[in-house]
Amino acid sequence: MGHAQQDTGCGQWPQQGVVQRVAARTPSAFPLGVFQLCPLALWALAACSDAPRVERFDAGAVARVSLWDGPMLHGLDLRLHEDGSPDRMGSWDQGRRDGLWLDWAPTGELIRAEEWRSGLREGRHRGWTESGEPEFMGTWADNLREGEWLTFGPAGRVAAVQSYRGGSLVEERPAQDSDRERFEARFADLLPPDLAAQREVLLREAQR
Repeated sequence: MGHAQQDTGCGQWPQQGVVQRVAARTPSAFPLGVFQLCPLALWALAACSDAPRVERFDAGAVARVSLWDGPMLHGLDLRLHEDGSPDRMGSWDQGRRDGLWLDWAPTGELIRAEEWRSGLREGRHRGWTESGEPEFMGTWADNLREGEWLTFGPAGRVAAVQSYRGGSLVEERPAQDSDRERFEARFADLLPPDLAAQREVLLREAQR
């Protein structure tokens, strides 16, 4: 069963299909504790002038909850698998990806975490396999791979350190355990501690 409706990927709401618009709610309509755990979600809800929009699967389950400012995606955006587990989550700034974007496999494992700025990959990017093993860690600049990337092999063992310049691979060497420690330190704060709370805020909006 597919989504009842999909976005175009450019920040414009598609014309076909049925859109369920949810009545606008003020932050005071939610338990204070939720927003104490989730300041980003509170900011996004307050900054978006429109009510969240909800897409549903054919069977009626919520497929997507997104925040808009007029015709443009603006604020948090959450997509779900049909079983209700997260599929993709991130934020938009006037129709352009901005901030941290996350992807989950149908198994529930987080498989991608990447930073965006003004519609381009800009910053750290980390990947895992669908079984939860690390796959790679690296950085982007202007949507091109830049600097060092650490790759992993079977069972999550470090494999290689690759160096990129302007998107081109310029050097590669075998990785050491010390490389993993160095990369882990750089990526330690990539994932915020309140992801579940952010999802809960949007899902509460979808149910109102």
